[in-house]
Amino acid sequence: MGWPLLQMFSFTSINVETSGEDTAAEYDRLEVLDAKRIAHYLTMNEFRLFSAIDQREFLGKAWQSGQKARDAPHIVAITDWFNKVSSWVVQHILERPLLRERRRVLTKLIDIAWFCKEMNNFNAVFEFTSAFDNAAISRLKKTWAEVEASSTSSKRLEELRELTVSDKNFKEFKERLRNINPPCIPFIGVFLTHLTFIEDGQPDSIDGLVYFTKRRQAGEIIKRLHLFQQVPYKFEPDDHSLEMHAIFSSMQDEQPTDAEIFARSLQVEPRET
Repeated sequence: MGWPLLQMFSFTSINVETSGEDTAAEYDRLEVLDAKRIAHYLTMNEFRLFSAIDQREFLGKAWQSGQKARDAPHIVAITDWFNKVSSWVVQHILERPLLRERRRVLTKLIDIAWFCKEMNNFNAVFEFTSAFDNAAISRLKKTWAEVEASSTSSKRLEELRELTVSDKNFKEFKERLRNINPPCIPFIGVFLTHLTFIEDGQPDSIDGLVYFTKRRQAGEIIKRLHLFQQVPYKFEPDDHSLEMHAIFSSMQDEQPTDAEIFARSLQVEPRET
């Protein structure tokens, strides 16, 4: 899924050629460990990334600058994490050659995303739905048919899609945030889009005077994000934290092309003739 004006959050593929005992063990952990616990782990890590963002990083489109690693390092960090998790989701689906295996892992991934939603971790929800909507995954008709045959999985998937649909400028997501009780991790991509519109659509000054309306609008958005940063999650320590870490160990910086990912998709589920 491509987000308007948010190329930073564009999908990046992950190496689907990974093989060996480490990869197999990682997949076994994903299937054995509880989906809610995995969602806890994701949420704790993502709140750490989100809460570290300095308010100044939201000013002047710092996250788009040529020096973004210097000017907006924590926005860059959570953006990189977003893309890696989305890629990780795709990897786990496409590495399963058998239909029943893909059904099982896709069901588990939907459950993880749904529990993240219940924890108000909307960043993770967008990570997972971005992967589900990737062309290499959305085309797997047999796999989706198997998954959606389950009323529970179908209902949970529908809830996730309703929350992340971009119609009417992400109306459903904004409504949920408006009535949310923190802790919460918003998908900051929507907020970065708003800040971009404000920055590009209004002058800094009029007749030599500072245009305070522009500053106020940007300040209200940044203040709202800051309020979410102030309320941490209070999960109990998890005895399986090392195993959780191992699950995500395949997330890599170097990615193959989307064409390579799509070719893998065609291997696991060829086009119907």
